[in-house]
Amino acid sequence: MKKNLIIPLISIFTVACAAILIIGSDLQTETKITDREKHTVGYQFTVKEYNGKIAVFDYGTATPVEILDCPLSALPQDEADKLKAGINISTETELQQLIEAYD
Repeated sequence: MKKNLIIPLISIFTVACAAILIIGSDLQTETKITDREKHTVGYQFTVKEYNGKIAVFDYGTATPVEILDCPLSALPQDEADKLKAGINISTETELQQLIEAYD
């Protein structure tokens, strides 16, 4: 009777292991796709409002790498609206030009 239980248990264990491997593989693939999309888009930075000030973010992240001393309230409304939406930047040169414009 024990022999009759071993084969189904081994089958269930094998299927469970395969499912875990497939799910883990899919999660890694999603991460790779996200990274690839970031590079495909071509943006390195996003400049946007953060706690009432202008901040620089690495593209696709939520934590600023730099916060400027310029309050958003000191800008014309159209510029403030652009920053609230976020301005994506492709190069460090463009980023530096934008920062200089707000300093």
